[in-house]
Amino acid sequence: MKFINQGINIKLLLIVLIIFVTNCSSNSSVSTTETIAETAIDNTQRLKGTQILKDDLSAISAHIIDTLLLTKQTDSDTIFKVYSLPELNYLGFLGHKGNGPNEFTAPRYSGEYTIENGKIFMWIHDARKFRFRKVDVYASLNKRTAVVEQEIYIHPRHGLTQFLFYMNDSIVIGNTGYESIEKARLRKFNFKQDTILSSSYVLPELKNIDKLPTSMAYSIFFDRLKFSKSRGLLVSAMQKFDRIDFFDMNLNHLKTIHFGDEAMALDMKNSRVKPMYQYYKDLLLTDDKIYGLYCKILLEVDMPSKPSSIRVFDWEGRLLNTVQVADDLMSIAIDEHNGHMYDVDFENEKIIRYDIDGFKPENQEQ
Repeated sequence: MKFINQGINIKLLLIVLIIFVTNCSSNSSVSTTETIAETAIDNTQRLKGTQILKDDLSAISAHIIDTLLLTKQTDSDTIFKVYSLPELNYLGFLGHKGNGPNEFTAPRYSGEYTIENGKIFMWIHDARKFRFRKVDVYASLNKRTAVVEQEIYIHPRHGLTQFLFYMNDSIVIGNTGYESIEKARLRKFNFKQDTILSSSYVLPELKNIDKLPTSMAYSIFFDRLKFSKSRGLLVSAMQKFDRIDFFDMNLNHLKTIHFGDEAMALDMKNSRVKPMYQYYKDLLLTDDKIYGLYCKILLEVDMPSKPSSIRVFDWEGRLLNTVQVADDLMSIAIDEHNGHMYDVDFENEKIIRYDIDGFKPENQEQ
């Protein structure tokens, strides 16, 4: 990736290191907090994208699996449209919405896929059916229906209705959803024993949240969770707080990166609900970088369409730079091999491709 490390002024990066102890159900660990000053975001680059796939008008997110681009659909009875990379030839659809045995009612793809014996499998979580399914991608394309290789049942009492990741032949890790009675940040679940093994409750300090409507109280806990199999780390970017947290596979909290004290606490002491910001819309992990799709939208105040930023970190949690785009993005997908980034501007019904190979900031000659 060539558009990341250009002229970072390290003197502007203020990092305050604080050691504290975090309790995660039955285990505890030493973790760190790094506060990044707003002045550290001065190293900003800008990208201008090109609209592609102009007939694909109902996409809400983009995902890259090996040499395929998948766009998740909203106004359609199919789940994904599938295209080849980099040619963008339409290959067909993957999965149907419905109540049939191999259909999905509320599919969520967390970005986890595997290549086994020449076959590509993706894990799709269907929370309303309480199923976590391993789907054969090319077989599903060829047969025009989801070909399910493995299916894991998760009882709704465990509250694991959001992002899920397959760890091994008995363990999954995920975060809780609206229906969860106990709002844990992460849970480690043994699906063979139908047992929660451990939970993490690492959250901002919350006070008087009982004053919030139920739906808004739930949204406080919502985060974008991703898993790096090569590093054995889970990364969580919160939607209502300007913070990213790192966990190991035992749910030990390792680090928090945040941009100000408001990311660490919330007190709803007044009966009137104050406006809240939305910070992270999406999160993407590569071997050497972490990309956070960042917006800082004041909910119910800002216009629905707003330019987006992508914060780029290394795996030590250092902010490398920010990338600004004029589009109101919902998701990010990066094709490192071909030097492209694919994003969806849902409000304006656009899928956009950005050239990130050899990119230079605007103030440099092209």
